[in-house]
Amino acid sequence: MELNEADIESKNVLCLIWTRSNYDSLQAILRITMATLESLGYCVETFVLGAEFDLAKLLELIRSRSWRFAYGMSGVGINIQVQVGNPRLQPPQNIWQAARIPYFDWKCDHPCHNFPVHTVSSRYLMHGYVFPDHAQFSVEHLNTSGMVYPLHIGLPDPNVFPQIDLPLRARNGRFLFTKSGGDPAQRRSKWSRFPKIISKILNLAADKIALESLPSVRYVDVINEIGIENGLIVASTSALLFELLQELEMHERSRRATLIVESLLDFPIDVYGKDWEHVNFEGKNALRHETALPFETTLDSMPKYLGCLNSNPLVERSVHDRCFFSIACGTPSISDRNAFSIATMPKLTDFNFEHSKESIRGSVERVLDAPDAAIAATIATRESLEDQYSMRRTMETMILLTSNYFALHNFNVTTLPADVSTR
Repeated sequence: MELNEADIESKNVLCLIWTRSNYDSLQAILRITMATLESLGYCVETFVLGAEFDLAKLLELIRSRSWRFAYGMSGVGINIQVQVGNPRLQPPQNIWQAARIPYFDWKCDHPCHNFPVHTVSSRYLMHGYVFPDHAQFSVEHLNTSGMVYPLHIGLPDPNVFPQIDLPLRARNGRFLFTKSGGDPAQRRSKWSRFPKIISKILNLAADKIALESLPSVRYVDVINEIGIENGLIVASTSALLFELLQELEMHERSRRATLIVESLLDFPIDVYGKDWEHVNFEGKNALRHETALPFETTLDSMPKYLGCLNSNPLVERSVHDRCFFSIACGTPSISDRNAFSIATMPKLTDFNFEHSKESIRGSVERVLDAPDAAIAATIATRESLEDQYSMRRTMETMILLTSNYFALHNFNVTTLPADVSTR
């Protein structure tokens, strides 16, 4: 993938970091992407956002040099407003539009979660998605600008781990599962307090989704198929649809995670994450660790495990970062299979599972029966993915996308106008 450097004057990139994500995952992933950009010859500056931040300092940083583009994750920094010119004559503007800097917002969650973030509109804002399934939903149901940008997380550079490809004798013989739980029965109990028709639709839809192991791209159809039978059709852009989707998504994700853990209680697994009180670990080989594992600690620990368990977030066209990261360090990824894993990771097929206890147990048993073969298959998978699905390729694509967006709208790499101020 070649980028025409003659069209780009600035090699400066601004990264906005949020410090309050679960397990500090967003900050950790962003810092890895920053290192990748720097290896590509870019100079990356960071600005940390919290519940409160100094807008004047951000403006000062923006004015200090020209910027190629700015980026962040999950809606952080996309809707900062500044005043340009006379406030009596002009309303506040989005900061990236005022600065004329393309901002690439890379989202991890389905648009039904915090959906206003997915509808922020600015000529200089690019809505990116870790999962192509979510990008497709966004462009079909929100369509803020008519364009969205799917970008896989991809395989990180091996140097983010202290060591990779450890021999079997150096591993701890256990399986890692870093995932929040949640009691699906408790969520259904919550639905009983909803209006009867909503409760009925949710329960019937959840039954169908579980029975058929449906991905989230099917949920709108399921809601309306059941809704029609019960006298209700929900508009594709209504707030009610997004509330229903959020309930169904959270229920199915907790159901699948619970199924994985309950299937493997007699196996040597370490479960890190909150909301596992509904599962009884007493007397079992599986261990529940009360404290969550910060993302960077996970990277240190992952290479020492015999396998890394995963539940994909109801998608078919990519896999969770747990899969990419475990493969990158040579630890077998044991995950629910989907269209992406079947097409791009065929050597790991024996260690992928359907959503049944027998299939989940079988995938782990196959690693225990032939661990060296599972490790070798993982390393071979990494080698096959490195060209197309590496984080380096992802960041090259982000550069290319912002460059194309830059040319499309006749952007100029420039500094913030002097008359921009905090409100």
